[in-house]
Amino acid sequence: MAVPVEPLASEPVEEPEAETEHPADAPQGVGDVAEVARRERKRKITQAAQRAALARLIEDRAGRAWVRGLLTLCHLTTSSYRENTNAMYFAEGERNIGIFLLAEITAAVGNELVGALLTKGEMDG
Repeated sequence: MAVPVEPLASEPVEEPEAETEHPADAPQGVGDVAEVARRERKRKITQAAQRAALARLIEDRAGRAWVRGLLTLCHLTTSSYRENTNAMYFAEGERNIGIFLLAEITAAVGNELVGALLTKGEMDG
């Protein structure tokens, strides 16, 4: 069992250096109200632009077909259960992406158009 040894009074004691730089993944400016507000405005502008782009995609017949195909690949209407657990995890990941896309589409175009989007032909008349 090691016993801690105190430095002698004549030996210099090295203090740990204080970190002056933030790690790349550390949130910065969280205490700065103006910075937080600026980031929130930027996030809302980006989100609005992304949803507008998604709405334009849904307006186009070929875009709707592509989105419908993508949602089909996500297996939203089927169970993720598989005998093989790895296959089940993969299927649930696909389904999770589909749920996210469906939520974004709903936010962009509304509930009524989502139902029509999922029913082939209603919007493509």
